[in-house]
Amino acid sequence: MALRTTEAAVKGLLDRNYNNRTRLTPFLRNASLVMDDVVALATENGDVYPDQKLIAMEEALAAHYYQKTVDPGYSSRSTDKASGSFQGQTGMYLEATFYGQMAAELDNLGYLKIIAAGTVAPSAGAFWLGKTRSESLDFEDRQ
Repeated sequence: MALRTTEAAVKGLLDRNYNNRTRLTPFLRNASLVMDDVVALATENGDVYPDQKLIAMEEALAAHYYQKTVDPGYSSRSTDKASGSFQGQTGMYLEATFYGQMAAELDNLGYLKIIAAGTVAPSAGAFWLGKTRSESLDFEDRQ
């Protein structure tokens, strides 16, 4: 497992949303593991992501995991009397944070959403259950 991004890059993405106390290594690792699964699923289906897109998706995903776990982002806040409301809900997968939404938007092939939702990509196949050509009767020979 090789990380595609750095702690500094994710800190830069989080900007004011980062508390400057929490190490981002676990979130980078988790994002990398998920992105490895995304790449494997894409490869299995004959699709390829450009490296820059994989890096951007992994950065956004690491920021998403940080916000979901440590420091939820505000959806609204007010300065007097300190009120605020936070982004997302527990069961919303990537939609729970703006960074998760960003990662999903970057994924034009859709494999990240499939992996994040825990679903399997649909697949189709076909095989012939009938007789071979030599075993079948010609139309004229049928009664």
